[in-house]
Amino acid sequence: MNTWVSFSISIVAIVISGLTLYYKFLRGPKLIIRAAEKIGLWHGHGDFLMDIPTTITNEGARAGYIYQMGLIIENYHNVEERFFLKWDMFLRLDFSKNSWDPYEMASLISAPGNTTIFKYVKFGSDGSMKNWLPSPGKYVVHILGWSRKGDTPDLFDKFELNTDSQLSNSLRQNMEADNFVTTYYTRTDWGKWIPKKLSSVEFNNLTKRS
Repeated sequence: MNTWVSFSISIVAIVISGLTLYYKFLRGPKLIIRAAEKIGLWHGHGDFLMDIPTTITNEGARAGYIYQMGLIIENYHNVEERFFLKWDMFLRLDFSKNSWDPYEMASLISAPGNTTIFKYVKFGSDGSMKNWLPSPGKYVVHILGWSRKGDTPDLFDKFELNTDSQLSNSLRQNMEADNFVTTYYTRTDWGKWIPKKLSSVEFNNLTKRS
């Protein structure tokens, strides 16, 4: 009886050791991409561009690679209004100007195992959206990533872009002035809170107090 108990315990220990070895050292890359909360929209010489802070998580044990990224912006109520943009540049914060500026061409991203990295990605339309402006209404933005070579993406994220006349007018004014000013949009699917003084009801809602 004791022999069988010892044998069973040994088998369980071997299985646990094997699983630990697999998940910590041998598991293949498992990449996840997520767009951040605040999105930049602007025009450069009339061409429409989007700046999207992107978090890349590798839940696997071995390094993974992203060969390219792109996005699709589609009008929720007009299937004819669909555009594909491809990554163009990586941005970084210039503290002297308090602005995000391009610093290198978008290229292969390496994500080591069990890590999370950040890239601020500028997506360009390469002239296909010249003088394009979003109409007031609902758009869906699909973030696409390729962790394998080929034409079909295998990494996805998406969010809604709810535009109004104020956003459209801001983009129009900046486009017509050709001043390269970024209009920022905050996605609302993660919550609609903005910095402000809280009422008692809002405070209680946030802190779960009744």
